[in-house]
Amino acid sequence: MTPPATTPSAAVKSVSNTTTEASTATSGTTYMNTHHSTPPHPTRMTDRDSTSTSVVDSEGRLLKKVLEVVEREKLVTGMSETQKVVDFHHPQHLQKLLQLEIRREGRTLTEAQEVLEKVVQYSVKTQHPHFYNQLYAGIDEVALTGAWLTEALNTNQHTFEVAPVFIMVEHFVISKLVELFGWQQGDGIFSPGGSMSNMYGLVLARYRAHPEVKRRGNSSTRPLVILTSDQALKEAVKEARRSGGDPFFVNATAGSTVFGAFDPLEEVADVCEEEGLWLHVDACWGGTAILSRTYSHLLQGIHRADSISWNPHKMLGVSLQCSPFIVKHQTLTIHPSPSDSHYPPTTLGLSLPTHHPQTLTIHPSPSDSHYPPTTLRLSLPTHHPQTLTIHPSPSDSHYPPTTLRLSLPTHHPQTLTTHPDSPSDSHYPPVTLTIHPPPSDSHYPPTTLRLSLPTHHPQTLTIHPSPSDSHYPPTTLRLSLPTHHPQGLLHEANSASASYLFQQDKFYDTSYDTGDKSFQCGRKVDAFKLYLVMSLHGLDELERRVDAAFSASRYLYDQVLARPGFRPVLDRCQCTNTCFWYIPPSLRGQPETQEWWEKLSKVAPELKTRMIKAGSMMIGYQPVKEKGLVNFVRMINTCVPAPTNQHMEQVLDQLEALGADL
Repeated sequence: MTPPATTPSAAVKSVSNTTTEASTATSGTTYMNTHHSTPPHPTRMTDRDSTSTSVVDSEGRLLKKVLEVVEREKLVTGMSETQKVVDFHHPQHLQKLLQLEIRREGRTLTEAQEVLEKVVQYSVKTQHPHFYNQLYAGIDEVALTGAWLTEALNTNQHTFEVAPVFIMVEHFVISKLVELFGWQQGDGIFSPGGSMSNMYGLVLARYRAHPEVKRRGNSSTRPLVILTSDQALKEAVKEARRSGGDPFFVNATAGSTVFGAFDPLEEVADVCEEEGLWLHVDACWGGTAILSRTYSHLLQGIHRADSISWNPHKMLGVSLQCSPFIVKHQTLTIHPSPSDSHYPPTTLGLSLPTHHPQTLTIHPSPSDSHYPPTTLRLSLPTHHPQTLTIHPSPSDSHYPPTTLRLSLPTHHPQTLTTHPDSPSDSHYPPVTLTIHPPPSDSHYPPTTLRLSLPTHHPQTLTIHPSPSDSHYPPTTLRLSLPTHHPQGLLHEANSASASYLFQQDKFYDTSYDTGDKSFQCGRKVDAFKLYLVMSLHGLDELERRVDAAFSASRYLYDQVLARPGFRPVLDRCQCTNTCFWYIPPSLRGQPETQEWWEKLSKVAPELKTRMIKAGSMMIGYQPVKEKGLVNFVRMINTCVPAPTNQHMEQVLDQLEALGADL
């Protein structure tokens, strides 16, 4: 039942009454509603109480103390191998050491400094030369500068009016990343980590394949299938369809977490284009190779991806978190309907009358003359899939072409008709387009397309086969048509149109309000620190750092091959991950039985325990049970701090010393 409407005055009265009742109930005293009888004031603060003693009023002295600690402890640059990586304590003991408490009164500046000192003392020093534990390590000083400045400004990156500088910075950085990864144009956004970036790819791929899910949910589609396995991809797609699923998304990896492996992106892209699947490349770890002319070949074919995620906060050393997501597509989407399950997603079932390319121009009706024409280039027909590229008109040249796959079931012409998606769009009359075959194909009659152009809503496109091809059912597709201010696929898929933030009648270009194309609306400013790193260091310096990290990893791999008692897990090293076993003297020369491997599986965890207690190094270990691999050492090199060949030798020397008696 709908509650009765409440007027503003009634609402105020209600709140006032509630407050009065609460106060009287608490005090147990009733106060008469006269000007003589008023509730007494609550206990007032004394002058001493009202004088703040908080360290935040110390004229920046606390911030200066932080900087002193950072510089003294060399938390950013210059940490020595002789310092401890960590002063480890078990949780219960650590809690006692930290003496965590929140009191009624604040703390003095001296007490505040003691807190800072304890935090540094018992924290892991990721800047240490022998911290190899994770897919990140130390922080670039330039990145920290950018992070400190954005924190001081406390900016929320969602609208141009509150974040004008950082909105422009993000736009610029995204455009440079689009160029860096080999696209002509694209879009993107900075997200809270690689997992969220991969989620962006999933959401866009799902929306492009099934835009109705935004209103109807996943239950409106056949079971959606995501392909990430290392099995034969093409066969996996066929099996998914045979099982009644709808494969729509392929996740390829450029630098896996454990082995640093790179998928063959060209081969994966071939299958995705043939089957009409969205290709997302998780380059969170290995994407940094794009900065190196020596190692960028590992990413060959990444320009064919529909979307890419990359984490500069990992190998590159930009401060956590820094996770750009970029997408190739900005405008115009075409999707098959669920009833056309014989067509894979983004496949357009067309029969066109000539083998020669034609140019189609969609002209809006006279009443919509302010919408420029849209030009379509068609690659015409065979029984094999074709490529349809939709080119925007010259006046919209900042929108990139959109490429679609065509499934061509017949040589007979078809009639295409679109209908407005809602009654409010009925004032847009249909527009007729004709495909004229060249003179050499004059025996093919023209094909007519009737289009209703343009609205803010998706259109329905229906392809009717000719009578002689009646065994081909009509194909219904969803057509989104660009308007004067298309915001792109990110905005289209994620927009919630929060009117309290994203008013369309603002005095500036609201296409720069980026919050509505993100999941969470408000975001931290993460682009600026990456901009500073790329701008102040320059791409040549970043390339040198990437090459140094790769070079050190290859030197370590060669040393593992050469030293007795060390064995690599893989026969080659692709990224900066080096995986190997240390075989202690007691296990060398023994038959490698099941029992032998069980003993070896306990070596890496024990090495980790000993190095942590000593505080000398931090290196991870990992089993891969599905491949029958017992625990092995997983060594990670990053750009910050810069690894050297001497560091690699020190690591192997320490492992030998730690494991000599195992």
